[in-house]
Amino acid sequence: MDSQRQRAERLHLMSMHYNAECRSVGIAYVLLILCGFLGAHRFYLGQSEKAVLCIFLFLISLLLIFPYGLSFLYDLVTLAGSVRGFNSNLERELRRKFGL
Repeated sequence: MDSQRQRAERLHLMSMHYNAECRSVGIAYVLLILCGFLGAHRFYLGQSEKAVLCIFLFLISLLLIFPYGLSFLYDLVTLAGSVRGFNSNLERELRRKFGL
């Protein structure tokens, strides 16, 4: 009888530890969607090596995309002026062409 009680207590302790340490699929997906590029979901699952690889690949991709990002930011700031310049040149050419 004592051995059955001890087994039940060990089973209960194991169940408590499992419930305290298990991971949620939902939380893993939220971490993947929000911070996947930083490997947050891998850290959550205790896969530190794969998480570091995620971070490394993210940094490499930043280096590859960075020139495009700079070009995009430059265009974002200067685009209105470029359009105004184009329209001004167009107006000037059309005035000359039509003698105005």
